[in-house]
Amino acid sequence: MTVGHGRLVVSTGVLVYHRLEVAYGYDTGFAFRPLSPDILVGNDRFRVNFESNDLFLNFNILVHSRSGATYSQMGKNVAPQQNQFSVDYPFSEFAVNPVNPGDVGTIILIFQTGAIGSNDYAIRSLEAVNGDGA
Repeated sequence: MTVGHGRLVVSTGVLVYHRLEVAYGYDTGFAFRPLSPDILVGNDRFRVNFESNDLFLNFNILVHSRSGATYSQMGKNVAPQQNQFSVDYPFSEFAVNPVNPGDVGTIILIFQTGAIGSNDYAIRSLEAVNGDGA
């Protein structure tokens, strides 16, 4: 799974505390439309590829099952880095329930202020990958 072409670029402005949610598995009216059942099969982690990040950023991934009955969540505080870098979210380390690659209905990316306002960051891509080939 690789999401999108281009970049997600966020520049919040001076002392602005922010929260941005990017959701997959919903239609434009935010009605639940589960993702393809095989979208993550054969992979064991999400990999988020950053172009850069200027301040600490709190970044969470929330995954709901295809029925919507169960969920898993994992968050990290991403340190500032000027150059391109990647952050892995292994499915087995998600809280509440490990991610079941064959039962993913929605994926929600949650970006929010990590320490102080005025964040600037750019995301190149979100991928599902197998750690053996990482």
